[in-house]
Amino acid sequence: MEEKRNFVRVKGLQDIGFRVKGQKGSFTQAAVKNISLMGVSILRTDVLPAGSHLELLLDLPGNGGPMSIDGTVVWQTPNGSGMNTTGIQFTTADPQTREQLSKFIMACARRVEEKREFVRCALEIQVSYRHAAGAARPAQSIDISRGGMKMLVNESLPLNTRIALTFSLPKDPTAITCTAEVVWVQPGDSAVRRIGVQFLDISQRDTDRVWAFVTQHCAGMTNREEI
Repeated sequence: MEEKRNFVRVKGLQDIGFRVKGQKGSFTQAAVKNISLMGVSILRTDVLPAGSHLELLLDLPGNGGPMSIDGTVVWQTPNGSGMNTTGIQFTTADPQTREQLSKFIMACARRVEEKREFVRCALEIQVSYRHAAGAARPAQSIDISRGGMKMLVNESLPLNTRIALTFSLPKDPTAITCTAEVVWVQPGDSAVRRIGVQFLDISQRDTDRVWAFVTQHCAGMTNREEI
């Protein structure tokens, strides 16, 4: 399941206001489990039927006031403690609201990275690498973060091995080439090994491209457990 979660979801928003679209009256408050550019998961004791159209009020820290956004309930799951986790997909939001939400998510994700808990995005692409004076070898990426990549290789690479890595992000024809170091190796004798590499000699421009991909391009999944 983790490898399918290919967009950034963060915590950091305490609660959110909602009411059924078209109804008058005050907004009901709900605790937020997590939020992404695509939607929000909330915790409630009552049931919100799937397909319900909602008006949402998001009060992002430092934003100066609540923002309005429309959403639709797409799933609901009891969590065994008398609460229901409800997934709401955002449907309409003006560009300014989208931009503010994106900045909030990126700020939260950066704080996570500062704690060395790198936000990762599933990414299955062909990459090329070589080490020492060897020839270039193909590999398959599994996921990517701002600071590194998890990949499948057809050889045993010792820890601390440095490689020259080349890859291209989806819909971006300009290749990224950098030096990377093996920092994690899957134990075992399998011919195909999972390894984790940390980007070392990578330009700021390419770092920014990777970060933009992780925080924005990965907002494409709509699986009910991944809102």
